[in-house]
This record gives sequence, C-alpha cells and structure tokens, in this order.
Amino acid sequence: MKPEVSSRVRWMDTVRGEMILLVVLYHATTRVTRYDPEALPWLSDFNNFWEPFRMPTLVLLSGMLLSRSLSKPRRDYILGKVRNLLWPYCVWSFIFITLLAATGAGQSQDSLTGQLLGIATGTATYLWFLSFLFAYYIISLFISKDVRLFLIPVLLAASAPLNYIDGYYQLYKFLFMLAFFWLGDAAMNSQFFDRAWVRSWWALSGAAIVAGVAGVSAVLLGTQVRYMALYCIPVAAGILVIIRAAQLIGDTKVARLLQSVGSETIVYYTSHYTIIAVAYYVLARALPVDQPLVLLFAGLLSALGGGFALVWLRHNLKAFDVLFVLPSYPRLSVLWLRPARRRAIDSALTRASKQ
Repeated sequence: MKPEVSSRVRWMDTVRGEMILLVVLYHATTRVTRYDPEALPWLSDFNNFWEPFRMPTLVLLSGMLLSRSLSKPRRDYILGKVRNLLWPYCVWSFIFITLLAATGAGQSQDSLTGQLLGIATGTATYLWFLSFLFAYYIISLFISKDVRLFLIPVLLAASAPLNYIDGYYQLYKFLFMLAFFWLGDAAMNSQFFDRAWVRSWWALSGAAIVAGVAGVSAVLLGTQVRYMALYCIPVAAGILVIIRAAQLIGDTKVARLLQSVGSETIVYYTSHYTIIAVAYYVLARALPVDQPLVLLFAGLLSALGGGFALVWLRHNLKAFDVLFVLPSYPRLSVLWLRPARRRAIDSALTRASKQ
C-alpha cells in the first residue's frame, strides 16, 4: 500500500470513528428524552449542533470509495454491495424489530408484519443509512461520472421543496444524501482534499465560520435543519473542517482510538441502537433508576462495550462474521471449524480467488 493511500485510509477511519461516536451519543440521548423530553437539555443542544453533519459526512466518505468500487467487474461489484451492505441491513433490521416485538416496545400502530415489510423501503429502523448506500451504489452503476457531477445541484434543488410537503421526508432525505454521496465521489476524483488552498488556514477558518451557522441554526431550530438543501453549503463546509481536523491530528493516541471504531463502522453502527434499547429495557426492570444521566451512561457503555465485544467475536470466531457480511458460498461450510483449520482453508480460498 502506498504511504499516501495509507494516510488517507487512516484519516477516513478517524472521521468515521468520530461520526459513529456522535451517532451513538445521539441515540443514547434520544432513548432518555423519549420518556422525559425535558431531560439533558445541554446534551440535546450538543446533538442538535452536530445534526446537520453526522450522516452527510458518513455518506460523503462512502461516496469517496465509489470510483474504486466501480473499477471492479460488475458481478463482483453488485455481490460486494449485497454482502457488505444489504445483508447486514436486513439481518440487524430483523433483529431489532423482533426484539422490540418480543419486549412489547415496538410501534403499536404497526403490526410486526408491517414493520418487517418496512425493511424493504428502508423506513423500518435506524439502519436506513445502509439501505440508502446500497441503492446509491446500484444507481451509480448506470450513471456516468460526468452525469453524476451534473446531477448534484439538480438533486439538491429537487429535494428542497419536498422538505415542506408532508409525507415526503424519506424521499427528500434520499435525494439530499445522494447528492452528498456523489459529491464525495467528485471530491475523490478531483483530489479536492489534497489541494493546497483547501488545506490553508484561511480556507479552514472560513469554512468553520460558515459551518458554525448551520450548527447554531440546528440548536435554535432543532431537527428542522437536518437534510435541508438550504444548508448544503454550510454542511459541506462543516465536512471540510471535520476532515481537515482528522488529517491534522494524524496518528496520535486519540486518532488511533477513533480509527479503531471507524475501521469497524459496520459493527458499531448496526449493533449500537439495538444494544441501547435492550440495555434500557433491562435496566428499567432490574433497577429503580430514573436518573437520566444513569440511563445515558448505561446506554453509552452498553453500546460501545457491546460493539467492542462483537468486533472481538467477529475476528476470533468466524461464525459471528455472518452478522455483518454474507459469507461467500465456499466459506459457509467452514464457519464452525477450529480456528487454525478455518484460517488454513480461508487462506487457500483467498489464494485461489486471486489466480
């Protein structure tokens, strides 16, 4: 691997780690405030400040990998997205919905069947990000690079009026995020983040001021700022600041901690809210606890500790990998073998696939 590529992978993992931690904090907070809307107002303001940036940043980073993915044979490209995006989305959506149904914490107005069918539309659970990414990668197969670039402002313009029409939330969010997905692709193709003027302090300072407008507006207006085309430029400026900050902290201890989370984004993202929901359900019945900070830290520690445990299990017990990636057929039969024997077979299969 070339040094510059390795450096890019590191800062991308740093940014992913930052955003995943913000997502976990947000969901841990909302599990508290859904029962007590007045609880933790300072933390709600913090979450609202980051509201415009969290998911668009993750989507843009995924878009930066698009051209590299498109260079693969079409069959490998599609199978890769099915195995690494569609599969964990379906698995964890099913786990989450069935757990809610089993504990009686599901949406009472929707039947279990209706919620399971909602998996197909990406509206059933917190995992919409994966369903959107899968759709974006498939759509991008049929649209050239130049057309994708042209469509970025078109998508933002199309999403703007939908924000004000009831019933179109998912559609305008889909279009808004697709614009940022292709923006990430354009940034990678043009090596935007490597340009000298982009790395200058005057550009970074200006971007920070513009992004601050979106963050402060998010605090004052709540979630109304989220995914609004009106704020696309401040959001893009915020992403620039986030990425540049990740590049500046380099390979410090803090960066390596964030990278350890970011390199396992699929594990922490898919599992965190399910673990938080289970932790709150158990805690509410096992202990007479009604303090919001206790519930918050219980959710955070459970989500991060559970995610860490799943990462360890995934790397040490191959059977757990099926929760996050659909195994290719030759590997299905080796999941339950002893680790040494399994590694030998995996190594042989990998060598064969490269021939």
